[in-house]
Amino acid sequence: MIKKILKITGIIVLVFILFLLVAPFIFKGKIIRKIKEVANENVQAKIDFNEDISLSLIKSFPDFSLGIKNIAVIGINDFADDTLFYADNLKTTIDIKSVISGDKVNLKTLTIEKPVVNLLINKEGKANWDIVPEDSIQTEEKEAESNFAIKIKSLDINSGKVFYQDKEMDFSLLLNGFDHHLEGDFTLDNFLMKTRSEVQELTMTFEGVPFLNKVHSNILADLNMDMKKFKFEFVQNSISFNELETKLDGWIKLNDNDIDFDLTFGALRNDFKNFISLIPAIYSNDFASLKTSGKMEFTGFFKGKMTDDLMPGYGINLSIDNGYFKYPDLPAALENVQVKMNVENKTGLDPDFILDLSKLSLTMDKNPFNLRLFMKNMANPHVDGAVKGKIDLSSISKLVPMDDMQISGLLNADMSFKGLISKIESGSYEDIDAQGSIDISNMFYKSADFPEGLNLDKFNLIFTPKLVKMPICSGKINTTDFKADGQLSNFFAYALSDGTIKGNLNLFSNYFNANQFMTDDESGSGSQQSEDTSTISSIEIPGNIDFNMNVLVKKLKYDNMDIDNLKGDITVKESKIFFKDAGMQMLGGTMVLNGIFDGINPKMPFTDIALKMTNFDIPKAFTSFDMIKKYAPFAEKMTGLFSMSLDMKSNLDEGMNLIYPSLTGIGTISLSNASLSNLKVMNILADQLKLEKFRKLELKEQKLTFKIDNGKFLMDSLLVPLWQNTKLKLGGYSTFEQGLNYVGFVSIPRKDLGVGNTAFEKLLGEAKKKGLNLESDEIINIALSITGNFTKPIVKLDLRETMEGLGKSLIDQTKEQVKQKVTEKVEDVKKDIKQKADEAKEEARKKAQAEADKIIETAQNQCDKINAEAKKQADLIRKEAKDAAQKIRDEADKQAQDLVNKATNPLQKVAAEKGTEKIRKEANDKANALENEANKKADGIEKAAKDKTDKIMQDAKQKADETLNKI
Repeated sequence: MIKKILKITGIIVLVFILFLLVAPFIFKGKIIRKIKEVANENVQAKIDFNEDISLSLIKSFPDFSLGIKNIAVIGINDFADDTLFYADNLKTTIDIKSVISGDKVNLKTLTIEKPVVNLLINKEGKANWDIVPEDSIQTEEKEAESNFAIKIKSLDINSGKVFYQDKEMDFSLLLNGFDHHLEGDFTLDNFLMKTRSEVQELTMTFEGVPFLNKVHSNILADLNMDMKKFKFEFVQNSISFNELETKLDGWIKLNDNDIDFDLTFGALRNDFKNFISLIPAIYSNDFASLKTSGKMEFTGFFKGKMTDDLMPGYGINLSIDNGYFKYPDLPAALENVQVKMNVENKTGLDPDFILDLSKLSLTMDKNPFNLRLFMKNMANPHVDGAVKGKIDLSSISKLVPMDDMQISGLLNADMSFKGLISKIESGSYEDIDAQGSIDISNMFYKSADFPEGLNLDKFNLIFTPKLVKMPICSGKINTTDFKADGQLSNFFAYALSDGTIKGNLNLFSNYFNANQFMTDDESGSGSQQSEDTSTISSIEIPGNIDFNMNVLVKKLKYDNMDIDNLKGDITVKESKIFFKDAGMQMLGGTMVLNGIFDGINPKMPFTDIALKMTNFDIPKAFTSFDMIKKYAPFAEKMTGLFSMSLDMKSNLDEGMNLIYPSLTGIGTISLSNASLSNLKVMNILADQLKLEKFRKLELKEQKLTFKIDNGKFLMDSLLVPLWQNTKLKLGGYSTFEQGLNYVGFVSIPRKDLGVGNTAFEKLLGEAKKKGLNLESDEIINIALSITGNFTKPIVKLDLRETMEGLGKSLIDQTKEQVKQKVTEKVEDVKKDIKQKADEAKEEARKKAQAEADKIIETAQNQCDKINAEAKKQADLIRKEAKDAAQKIRDEADKQAQDLVNKATNPLQKVAAEKGTEKIRKEANDKANALENEANKKADGIEKAAKDKTDKIMQDAKQKADETLNKI
C-alpha cells in the first residue's frame, strides 16, 4: 500500500506540474477550474485551493516557481467535514531543463507552510486517507511503470500540526509545532536520505493514558534508502524527548503484504535526570537548577514480521537505581527511586506476553511507597501485584514548583491481587486472592485547568475478589456538594482485560451546579459574543459499563434553570442511559421522565423518552425550552400555567440539541387560567372583524392533542372557546422554522358582528313584509386560513361563504312555512291510520329482530372457534421458529467466542472481532429469515381464518338483513 501511495503521489505531482506548464498565463483560470473538477472526480474527498496560483519564470530564473495557497482536502461519507490535509501555502522551484528533457522532473525545493494533517481510523477500521478508488490505484500503477521520475532535492515543512487517531486501538499521537527538513534523490534506486525534525509538543496516549504529554522532541536521522527492495536502514540518528536522548539502529523492509522489522533502541545517556525530564511539571520549572543523582538504563527491540494478524516481537527494559531529585528552593526531596521493569514478547503472540515490574519504590518527603506488578498471557491474563504506601499530597508542592496548582490531603494504599482474570469473569472467586483498601481523606485540588477546585473529604475503596465496596465518597466541587456509596463487581477484569464493570451506586447532593461542568465554546471564530457560550456536549458512553444509580439532588442548577428534588433510577448499560421515574420540580411545576438516551453514536445520539409536565409557568418555560420557542413562539405573549404529556423520539447533535427534522411524537397540552394578548394573528383577526375582543383572550381549562411527525407540529382539530358562544376551530400544522399552515372557522354570535350584522337584519325585514316570520342563525361561522409564519402571519377570512349560507337558510325557511300550511289538515287525517299501522309493524319488527340476532350470534360463535384454532396454530409456528432462530444465534455466539479465544495478540483480536461481527451477522440474517418465513406462514393461517370468518359473518348479516327487510 505504501508503494502505491508513493507512486500515485509522484504521478499526480508530475501531471499537475506539466499541466500547469502548458499555458499558465493565457488559460490559468480555466486550467485551475478543470484541475479541481478532475481531482474531485477521481478521489473520494473534496479538494479545494485558492485560485490565485503564482506562476513565475522571473523570480527564480532559470528555474520555474509555483505557489499554491489554502490547499484543503476534506473528507466525505464516514469522515464528512473532517479535514484530512490543509496548508496555508505550498511553494516549489522546478528545474525547467529537467522538464524539457522529458525523463525526469527536478524539484529543487518543495516547501509546505503551516500544514494541518489529520489521520483518522474509526471504530470500524476505516481510514480517512483511503480516498483513492481501487480502480484508480491500478490505473496509476500501470502509468507509474513509465520512465518519468521526480527528483526532490529538499523538502521543508514549517509550523505543521499532525494528528493521528486510531479509535480501534484507542491510540492517538499529536505533533504540534512540527518542522521538518528532508534531502534525497528519489530517482535513484539507492541513496542517502537526510532528515531533520523538531516537534515543539509531542503527545501520545493509549487507552486514555498519556504516555508522553507535550514533550519537546528533536529527530536527526540519516537513512540508506533501497527503493528496489523498499528497505530502509538507519545509519546515523538521535531522537530526543526533552532531555532524554535515544538512538535507533536497524532497518525496516516494506513487502507487498507485510513489513519486516529489525530494530533496537536505547538511551544515549543514563542519568536519572534525563528520564524525569519527561514529567511536564518538572521539566517546565527551572529544570537546569534541579539537583539530581541516580542512574537509569533504557533499552528495547522490535523484531519480526508485522501482518494484519501478527505483531513483531518486542521488548522494553527500564531500570532506575537510587534516583533522587530536589529543587534548591523547596524543602522536600524525592528519594530512593528504584525501578526494575521488563516488558517482553518475543513472538508477538498474546500468550507470550510478559510484564514484570518487579520493583517500583520511592520515598516522598520521608513517606515510602511501593508497587509491584507481574502479568503474563494477554489471552488469559494472570496477574500478581501489590501496592502499599502513604502519600501526603501536600508534599508534591514541596517537591515541584506549582504556581498554578494546589493539592493537599492524605492517600493510603494497601492492597494486593493474584489470580487469573478469567476466574473473575466466570465467577470462580474462591480462586482469586484480592484484598486491601485505598483511602483518601481531606484532599483538595485546584489548577488552571480545574479552577473550580475539588474538595474530597473522604473516599474509601475496600477490595475483595468479588466486589470493590465504596462505603463513602463525599466532597465538594466549588459550590457543588456530593456524597456517594455503593459497590462494583468485575473491577479487575475491567481494569486489566476490558471486561464489563458492574455497579450499584447511590448519589446524593444538596446543591449541584451543572454549569460548572459545561464546556465553553472554542470555535475560534474571533467573533465577540455577549452571551454565555457554555454548552453541554455529547460524550461517548463506554459499552463495558453497567451501572445502576439511585440519584437524589435537592437543588440542581442547569443553564438558566433552578431544579428542585431531582430523583429517580438511572441505569448506564451498553452505551445507553435508561431513566425510570426521574422526577423533578422546576419552573413552578413538576416533571417526570422515563425513557432512554442511546449514545452508541456520540456524533448523533438518539433519545426515546416520555415526559409528563404539570403546572409549568408559561413565560418561564418559553425562556427555558428551545422546543417551545420553535413550535409555540406565541407563548412569549402568554401568562398562566400549562401541563403537558409527550412521548417523543429524536436524534440529537453533538451539542445534545434536538435534530428537529428527525423528531416524532404524540402528546397533549392543558392550559389553566392562561391569557394571550397582543399576538399578531389575533390582532389581524380583530382588525378584519372589527372586534377588539380578539386582542386579548382568556383561555381557561383548555386541552389540545397534537403529534409531531418529522419535525412538523400537527393538530387534527383544535377547538378553543374564546368567550360566551364564541369559539375558534383550527386544523393543520406548524414547523420548527415557525411556518404556519392552518384552516378552520370562527363561530361568533350575530349580535357581536357590528357592521356585518346590519346586512343580516335587512334580509329578515324584507321577509317579514311578505308575511313570513323568518329567523337567522344566532351563531355565524366565518371560514379562515392562516399561513406565512409567526413573525409575518397571513390571515384570510371567507365572508362570502357565510352570506351564501345565511341566504340559503332564509329561502329554506320560506318554503317550509308554505308547505306546512298546505299539509297541516292532511296530516290530521293520516294520524289515526298511521298509529294503528305502526303498532302492527312494531310487533312484527320485534319478532324479526329476535330471529336476526339469533343468526348473528350463531355465526359469531362459529367464527370465534375458527379464529381461536388459527391463532393456536400460528403461535405454535412462531414459537418453534423463534426457538430455532435462537439456537442459530447461540451457536454463532459460541463460534464467535471460540474465534476470539483463539486470538493471541492485539491485531489478531481486532481481526477476530471483525470475524465475529461477520459470523453473528450471517447467523442473525439466517435466524431473521427463519423467523420471517414462520411469521409469513403464521400470518397466512390467521389471514385465511379471517377471510373465512369474514365470509361467514357477511353471509349471516345478509341473511339477518333479509329477515328484517321482510317487515
